[in-house]
Amino acid sequence: MKGSTTWRLLRYTTIALLILSFFLTVEKLVSLYFSIVSLHSYLGIHEILEDYIHHEFTRKCCIVGIQLICLKIVLLSFNI
Repeated sequence: MKGSTTWRLLRYTTIALLILSFFLTVEKLVSLYFSIVSLHSYLGIHEILEDYIHHEFTRKCCIVGIQLICLKIVLLSFNI
């Protein structure tokens, strides 16, 4: 992803998290909240890994691991 795209996605997810934090009483909104938290976390950790891990294979393995963890969080939040 381009840097500007990632920056925008991080900003949009932050705004969505702020808005959804006021409506955490509805069960589906809680699931959506955790999905957006997972996306926001993935984007931030991905940027850190791209910047600080220079060995390509190690970086790819870490990114796949983070993707799997974030996917598991989303699936658990929707009880899938």
